[in-house]
Amino acid sequence: MKSTWQVAIHDEAEVQALCAACGIDRVLASILYGRGIRTPEAMAEFLSPCLGDLHSPFLLDGMYDAVARIREAVSGGEKIAIFSDSDIDGITSLAIIHDLLLKLNSGAYIRYPREREGYGLTCDIIDEFKSEGITLVITVDCGIRDTAEIEYAGRCGIDFIVTDHHEPDTALPPAIIINPKLEN
Repeated sequence: MKSTWQVAIHDEAEVQALCAACGIDRVLASILYGRGIRTPEAMAEFLSPCLGDLHSPFLLDGMYDAVARIREAVSGGEKIAIFSDSDIDGITSLAIIHDLLLKLNSGAYIRYPREREGYGLTCDIIDEFKSEGITLVITVDCGIRDTAEIEYAGRCGIDFIVTDHHEPDTALPPAIIINPKLEN
């Protein structure tokens, strides 16, 4: 099936005025205009964001529980693993969480699916965590659909914090879950 591109129609005079007001290229102004960002103020806010513009991460259900569990693991000297998808948002998220754990003076076992393993958790990977003495796994960009594997991990004494943005199934894994697509 061939892709069909839809090009947003825009008012060229308005785009040129935004270019002049913001000091940006016409192509960039056209793209932003096509996405509904149509004032110099909105463009400046979009192009120069600051942390104060973000919502509090604690508005996400599960965040308080996740922070408490990570604090418990770090202060108790538990072995923590980070498991991610092997795509760009997974590896980037893995790096961010790894950096955080290093700043908390806690190392982390890093794992993502290798070439022939496909996507998601497997019982073999859970067994690997168990053999490494891992007691807490933080998933990034995955885990929301790995219910059976996380149930198995629980029987092995491994807790999970699942951070994921993918669509959940009707049954959720037995874990602390942070996912903006959940109803709550």
